[in-house]
Amino acid sequence: MRLSSLLSPKLIACPLASPEKEPALREMVKRLSAVAQQDIEADVMAAVSAREKFGGFTMGHGVAFPHARTDRVGRVWVVLGTHPKGVAFSPGPDGLAKVVVLFVIPKSHSATYLQTLAAFSTLFKNLNHVEEVATATSAEEIWEYIDGTGVRVREATFVRDIMGPHPGTIRAKATLKEGLDVLVASGADVVPVVDEAGNFVGGLTPRAVVRKGIHTYLSYAGSPAVLSTQAPFEDFLKHHGDLAVVNCIDPGVPALQEETSLLEATMTLSRLGRNAAIVLKQGKPVGVLKMSDVVRRAIVTRMT
Repeated sequence: MRLSSLLSPKLIACPLASPEKEPALREMVKRLSAVAQQDIEADVMAAVSAREKFGGFTMGHGVAFPHARTDRVGRVWVVLGTHPKGVAFSPGPDGLAKVVVLFVIPKSHSATYLQTLAAFSTLFKNLNHVEEVATATSAEEIWEYIDGTGVRVREATFVRDIMGPHPGTIRAKATLKEGLDVLVASGADVVPVVDEAGNFVGGLTPRAVVRKGIHTYLSYAGSPAVLSTQAPFEDFLKHHGDLAVVNCIDPGVPALQEETSLLEATMTLSRLGRNAAIVLKQGKPVGVLKMSDVVRRAIVTRMT
């Protein structure tokens, strides 16, 4: 969809009355409250302040992108404001924003927000666009200019769009031997572990089993020196194959909802240093997302 479709002249303040951050943002929020026909000013301003406590808002090329997350709204709203001298978002000349783009988003709409933010970032990387918008004399002129650029918001890709099937599930009460049989037969990096109702409780991975085996062996042996004469993992499987799978779950296996955006999923896997995650729908495993799936999608997208 075109970026301009998320705006309307009624949601553009040209120019903002104040060069100070809080009054400028409050003016923009009042405009949104009037257009949305909801008394949300206090909630949105509180959400903006809460977000700012985690760090300053994204800025660049004289453009600021404040945002607020609140479930008082049911869709992504965008309000744009301009000031000829710039709104002071932080001390110094680099902290002045001639263009302010405020996002107000439901807490569950991260994907749409990120795609919209990316579109505005693309638009304002061109300094000519920044200057044209900042010096426009009316809201209608700004809207028409943005519409004329033809910048589009890319459709978000979700985990459900590229996930693969999971290798099958294993009950939490099943034995470790049964769990290993599934791991070996499937060649998977992780097997979802579920309770009796089929709800996800964790993941069984080869490294979790190995870690459990070595830990158990060391606790029995009393000294790492014994490792030079014994085979801890084989000994563990021999004597503890009947151990319940739930006792060998890998606590680090991430779980993602199927409606999670691909960008969020990639960030989660990268942050946790994991190559795969279990995908859930209403608490039950429905697939697996691998980092290789993400890379493959990126390559295909770039080639098309």
